[in-house]
Amino acid sequence: MPRENYQEELNELRADVVAMGELVGERYASAIEAAATGDDELAEEVVEGDSEVNETYLGLEEECTELLALQQPVAGDLRLVTASFKVITDLERVADLATNLAGYGGPDGGVHPAVEFRELGEDAGEMVADAVAADERATPRPAA
Repeated sequence: MPRENYQEELNELRADVVAMGELVGERYASAIEAAATGDDELAEEVVEGDSEVNETYLGLEEECTELLALQQPVAGDLRLVTASFKVITDLERVADLATNLAGYGGPDGGVHPAVEFRELGEDAGEMVADAVAADERATPRPAA
């Protein structure tokens, strides 16, 4: 792959990681809503949507691996690829937890009524969104 394509690949990787973060954030917010309201249909959507997140993760993992193997990035580019690898792994785990969370609502759910579930869940979701935004700002931009 020519060097200008390499830079495009790095820029695409950055954008794809952010997009995955947004997708996971949406799934997580839906899981909180499903658990808080007992919405079984929404919970099922979250569970079924986990495969999309898994496919996204696997595609980005392959992209990172190919960049490492074929381009042997150094310095800032290497930090971008390795940070992306770590971020997507954590995002995939958040999506898995959202899938579990979606099943906690309803009359037989495992959330005690005294727990401020929605507020706690929204706070955690904001932390994930803040972490993705911080990664986007902090990860070095590939040279043009």
